[in-house]
Amino acid sequence: MNDAYGHILSPKSTKYERDTFFFVTLHQASQLYLGVNQKLTPVTSAALHRWVDLMTGTFEKQEFFICPVTVHSAGIMSYFVRPSGPVIEPDSRERLAPGNYGWYFNRECTSRGFPTLSYVRQRHCPFEIAFRTAIPESERAIREPISPALEESVATRDGNRCRFTDSGDDVVAAWIIEPDISWETRDSGQMQDWDKTPFIDRANLLTMRKELVFHLLSNDFTVDVDDDYRILVFRPMDLQHPLPTHLPLHLHHDAAADHFLRLHCRYSLSVALRGGDIGHHYSDWAVLAAMDELGVDYIGSDNPDRTMVPLSDERWQTVLGKEILANLLETRAGMGLDALSWSGPESSASSPVPVSPAGDVSAWLPVPPWLELEKVPVEAEQSSEAPAANNG
Repeated sequence: MNDAYGHILSPKSTKYERDTFFFVTLHQASQLYLGVNQKLTPVTSAALHRWVDLMTGTFEKQEFFICPVTVHSAGIMSYFVRPSGPVIEPDSRERLAPGNYGWYFNRECTSRGFPTLSYVRQRHCPFEIAFRTAIPESERAIREPISPALEESVATRDGNRCRFTDSGDDVVAAWIIEPDISWETRDSGQMQDWDKTPFIDRANLLTMRKELVFHLLSNDFTVDVDDDYRILVFRPMDLQHPLPTHLPLHLHHDAAADHFLRLHCRYSLSVALRGGDIGHHYSDWAVLAAMDELGVDYIGSDNPDRTMVPLSDERWQTVLGKEILANLLETRAGMGLDALSWSGPESSASSPVPVSPAGDVSAWLPVPPWLELEKVPVEAEQSSEAPAANNG
């Protein structure tokens, strides 16, 4: 449990150092749908709504409202949210406070559902993972070679200076969107054969410092053309030359590049902001397997007489182990049973009550035991865009 936010942060949320979370609610549980690091990129309600419109693509735009929420446990690695403040107007330009927000389809914050955003494939298939981990970062960025004629044309246009930092040191021409994987940016209605030819164009190239190339093509930052070319940074980057807040337009800006910058922005928003639900990282089967390993009984198990492993076992100190123990304690408490009376090697009336690292037993939240059977299995974190019952 993350005491600051009331829910466990998934590896994706941790990687991006998120501090602001947007939940959608489906049936009995809620799901983390979007998350952002406002220490790097402050967000307003107006900006969020515009980004969502951009990500929606050809799908019909859906009116939605956000409001502050409190997060409550709904099971192991699962949560539900409840409104705790007024609706934030969609056109508000006031920076959102870091924290948790609910996503609703009416102003009363009662209409639940799953937003429909355009299909945007994230780089998560085994081939992409293998490609991006088998070779050095410095060699991953460009697969479609840039012809000498294009390189010379781009260098002349940009004055051989970085379009982001105005530096002339250690610069190269690089794709905004790699032509070989440009099909990843296609909209939901563009599922037929994809032609990369339009992407092999000078307008899809920028001169930039070498240290920026991998980060741009990895969607660590992007340019929001429609917000005065604001540079959006999604995760910390160790750069020798810090990025400015906006793209310097005096550096021979080619208006034809706006199309590719918008595509890059849309794709980057989808990659960086969407997903990160803890339930996508710990599937239902992973939870049940861990419970089996720890000797914890559950409804439907095939070994009701199992013996729980000692509390000194290091597996209880894992994120999942702590959640299972919390669930066990609170379930027994809800049934009016002594939390320490289970049959296990260390059970005794004098055993210490397990508590959170801060010594606060309130971190162990209650859970209805029947939810263990009603959670919907989900796929790995980044591969699922379908509704799921778990959260994080």
